[in-house]
Amino acid sequence: MRSIFIFILAACAIHAVAQNRALEFNGSNSEVIVPHKDALNVSDGWTVEAWIYANEWKSLIWQGSIVGKDAQGPDRGYAFRCGDNGKLSFVMAMDNTWQEAQTGALMNEEQWHHVAATVGNGNINLYIDGQLSGTASYEGSFSSNTIDMKIGASGFADRIFDGIIDEVRIWSTVRTAEELANNATIDLTGAEENLVAYFPMNEDPATTVNNLVDPACSGNLFNMDENDWTEGYQIPDFDPSLLPISSIDIINMGERPVLTKASIKNLGTEAVSDITLAVSVNGNVKFEELITESIAAGDLYEYALQTPIDLTEETDPEVTFTISHPNDQNNFNNTKTISLNSPQGNIYRLFNAERHNFGADGQNQLANVLLPARLDEYERILLHITVACPPTGCDPWDQPAKVIAETQNGNFEIARYITPYGIACGPWTVDITDFKSVLSGPTTINSFVQVWGPSGWNVTLDLELVDSVEGNTYSQLTPLWETDYWTYGDPDVNDDLAMRTIPVSDKTETSHIRMTISGHGQGNTNNAAEFYNVTHNFMVNGEMANAHNVWKDDCEFNICDDQAGNWLFDRAGWCPGQEVAPYIVNTSDIVSSGTEASFDYVLQDYTNLLNTGYNGGSHTEPHYRIWSYFVEHSSSRFIDYYNLVAVSIDPMIDESGDEDVLTAVNMTVMNNGSQPLDAYALSYMINNQSINTDIIEQSLMPGEEYTHSFSEVNGFVPDFQNVFYGIVSHVDDENIGDN
Repeated sequence: MRSIFIFILAACAIHAVAQNRALEFNGSNSEVIVPHKDALNVSDGWTVEAWIYANEWKSLIWQGSIVGKDAQGPDRGYAFRCGDNGKLSFVMAMDNTWQEAQTGALMNEEQWHHVAATVGNGNINLYIDGQLSGTASYEGSFSSNTIDMKIGASGFADRIFDGIIDEVRIWSTVRTAEELANNATIDLTGAEENLVAYFPMNEDPATTVNNLVDPACSGNLFNMDENDWTEGYQIPDFDPSLLPISSIDIINMGERPVLTKASIKNLGTEAVSDITLAVSVNGNVKFEELITESIAAGDLYEYALQTPIDLTEETDPEVTFTISHPNDQNNFNNTKTISLNSPQGNIYRLFNAERHNFGADGQNQLANVLLPARLDEYERILLHITVACPPTGCDPWDQPAKVIAETQNGNFEIARYITPYGIACGPWTVDITDFKSVLSGPTTINSFVQVWGPSGWNVTLDLELVDSVEGNTYSQLTPLWETDYWTYGDPDVNDDLAMRTIPVSDKTETSHIRMTISGHGQGNTNNAAEFYNVTHNFMVNGEMANAHNVWKDDCEFNICDDQAGNWLFDRAGWCPGQEVAPYIVNTSDIVSSGTEASFDYVLQDYTNLLNTGYNGGSHTEPHYRIWSYFVEHSSSRFIDYYNLVAVSIDPMIDESGDEDVLTAVNMTVMNNGSQPLDAYALSYMINNQSINTDIIEQSLMPGEEYTHSFSEVNGFVPDFQNVFYGIVSHVDDENIGDN
């Protein structure tokens, strides 16, 4: 067993103020209005944070405003909000278009949560209770405004928080996870560096909320009175919290029992130990384990379960993890349930007709999956996409949609497609093999459809893994350009993409560029960029590598035919009701291993003679969605990989006597990594009871197998169906799914 402590949140039991007060918002019309100040606008290097306590979540993620400075027509500003069973969201306008990051449903009603959003270096990061819980990338120019900021409300109507808000802080810098954690429970003075607004909300009674940084920019209460002042955040002495399970290894769970991990956060002020963890499958408790480690206040403890979870005979199982402790003062955060789609052969369902709409379901849907550390053994990885109509009918328009993989290695757009006009269609298949080097470990699949109507689409996503027949090939991937809105043809906006220079590995044997690009915007000069047939140039090391004609000339042959709308018209890189096919440039003969390569994508000259920018009227600003990568291939691994695989366990039963006797237990393991490994542990269990563990000191070479006969043999029950588990473990093993 390998257990890891990670410091996240240093909880502090001392509150230095004379009183700890906060404001309770009624979810209907109460709000705090703060006069405009330029420093309150979001910028590249900015943080907002608060403590919140929801009496009840609004049904939609955007309805529970925490802090809002958002305006419509054109879209400007930002909003920090929550809802939809405990999701957190931050949305901001870039080039007058909303860009959003959100989390899964991680928060509970009637429980204090510390929430924060940071903006900087092209990334939006969302934190819940000190834990990074959601991310998104951005690119473009911030669309600020001069309207007042609101606490507990939005610039849009009917978006009032239902609950208590305390300790609102805004910073002109990106606060690190450690800075957020170390200061979440500490009162500030208002004189801290880079702090631009601080509302501790300790007034009572009062009609204003003091801003300790700038008293002239304090907040005024509207539709609120002295009865809305209440107790502020309180941290319990004992509060172990079970964080969302990163899921079961979906690749291996259909073939073998799998090990998994559970993360426990101590949200209390006192250390806690002897926590019981129970695992249930479809409502039936399978086993319990006692976690004896002491978890300090604020620490995150990653616990590796010792007992495998056997789902091989289950169909679409629901697995529930529950922690308990006799001193726990908050049971709202003790249980997490994950619903798993059973693999069908080598196909794994990520989403099963998940509703996307501009309504209760939302434009984004998230699925948390646990993948092996490496997928190199697969020759191809395919993503199959299908859209169906909800009971209210499909959305009538062709809507851009994408699938983002949020991984430990970064966020990657692995597929893009355009919905058809008002009818169901699919499946479309996108080859995502290029991403196999980054699709690893805990991964969030973020499915997005830019739909503005309440009907929307039911989206199904299937992941298919195709075994290699000619031996393993290895790859690595480096982002070039990643943007959903690259303005094209505005004389006031530079549309030159920045040149990228990338070191090429000395192991690289072949390489290529993968670019998914689609043009959007109409009603402009030449009806650009959606209906504008242009040719852009891909340059590598200053030389022309490819003249790229961005045009899809076969829309009339669409498999999704008989649509409404103008689906027959050809477009810049896409057709309604189709996947957006990646554009591939082979660079094997252009770049050399062990050198540096520079990449540039030069757009054809174009000027939009209409008004610049989006005017909210007769045209949509010409722009491109561009996500592109440099992919390298080799017959040898680019990085070291440590992995031991449990191949088989073989009990030897003597059936010659009156009663069966277990005479030996043999276990075979293999080194599936790239480096020799020794001092690994082999153990076996019978009927969920640990029987024996042996430490193997001799080195196991890459590709080598070893069969071990255990030194102790007992635990066998005659005339009973005995279930044997063989487990291999090593401190450096990167993939516990095949252990």
